Amino acid sequence: MASTESSSKSDVKSSERPIIDSSHELFLDPADDPTQVLVNRLFDGSNYGQWKKSMEVELAAKNKLGFVHGTCKRPDTDPFRAALWDRCNCMVMCWILRAVNKQIYGIIIYSDTAHQMWKDLEEIYGQVSGIRMFLVLRELSTISQADLSVSAYYDKIKNLWDEYDSMVMIPFCESCNCGSHEAIVKLMQEKRLMQFLAGLNDDYKMIRGNILLMEPLPSMKQAYHLVLEEERKIKLHSLLHFNSQSAGLLSNASFVMRGNMLSSGRQKFWNQPGNNRNRPKENQRDWRYYFCDHCEMSGHTISKCYKLHGYPPGHKLYKGKKMAGAASLEQDS
Repeated sequence: MASTESSSKSDVKSSERPIIDSSHELFLDPADDPTQVLVNRLFDGSNYGQWKKSMEVELAAKNKLGFVHGTCKRPDTDPFRAALWDRCNCMVMCWILRAVNKQIYGIIIYSDTAHQMWKDLEEIYGQVSGIRMFLVLRELSTISQADLSVSAYYDKIKNLWDEYDSMVMIPFCESCNCGSHEAIVKLMQEKRLMQFLAGLNDDYKMIRGNILLMEPLPSMKQAYHLVLEEERKIKLHSLLHFNSQSAGLLSNASFVMRGNMLSSGRQKFWNQPGNNRNRPKENQRDWRYYFCDHCEMSGHTISKCYKLHGYPPGHKLYKGKKMAGAASLEQDS
């Protein structure tokens, strides 16, 4: 009887518990794991801007961004929801600890909440450093493509632009619609387009000139696409040129191989018993063992080829035109 009453009381308590919807901040998906690493690169103290952005995107996808920004408060008056909040808070703390290196881990491990962890990191590493801003601007002033591909060059310069944007704020006037903010953004985009084009190698001077002649100027992404297409054309032209050169080398190699085979065959003939006595001397010509590259027949060379230079008088195929090759042949005879 007592067991029945206790089970009924527990059923009443469970029925009184609110159902947490999957869209609620206190909801944890079964796939959520405290050992998950949410970013590709751990925070080491030098990449705070990129790391912070990556973490915010991942936490927003899991609907837990309010725990680090401090907008999701602990419901102290509701014990059930407070327990859920504590669980979600510990989960977010685990994700942050898994996203930093050992040195940063030791700095924030004793924080009580995920919001306190985030705040400590922001106060230590999120402040704008004059030295860091100087280094970014100096690298931007000297950046060029050099031996990088177009995509690698664009990624490098864009990362510097994004890091600089994280350190400065564009002025924005909320009291009127004067359009000054849009004008400043457009001016910055045009300046970055010029910087991107100026850093390209001279192989892209033609497409660079075409882009500069466009009215209005294309966006940064459109210009990047045009330069990528030009890079593909350059690679295709180089490939076709290489294939033509390779074909020429193979043709020359085939000619040399054929000549070596003929020479080897003649050598084997003279080395056979009975043939050595008829072998011509070193300074004596024997036209039977010459080869013509024009008509591909043995017995003469290309300089004595009748089919190329014409037949001499007295030959049955002579047509009345005495060629230089025929005259040379008569002189030799």
